[in-house]
Amino acid sequence: MASEEHIAVIRKGVSAWNRWRQENPAVIPDLSGARIRRKNLGGINLRKADLSGAKLPGVKLKGANLEEADLRGADLMEADLRNSWMAGANLSCANLFGANLENADLARVNLSGAI
Repeated sequence: MASEEHIAVIRKGVSAWNRWRQENPAVIPDLSGARIRRKNLGGINLRKADLSGAKLPGVKLKGANLEEADLRGADLMEADLRNSWMAGANLSCANLFGANLENADLARVNLSGAI
């Protein structure tokens, strides 16, 4: 279950979130199961974040840092993931139907069972 504190910070926008990440480098964000729809999160730092089971359909994550993020079973249907850094991310069983992965770094990404 997502941390209410982390949800509150992400609702403030990308600048507030990235500032919070810089101020709290040891914290691993827990956004598991979060519902975020059609929000522009371009350039956000979600490195190593737990987004397992998150509902992110249509979310704009262009240029986002998703390195080593846990996206198991996440709904990324029609998400904009162009130019995102996803190296080492776990996307097993994720729904990527219609997602734009143009120029995304997919090195060492686990896509087993992903759509």
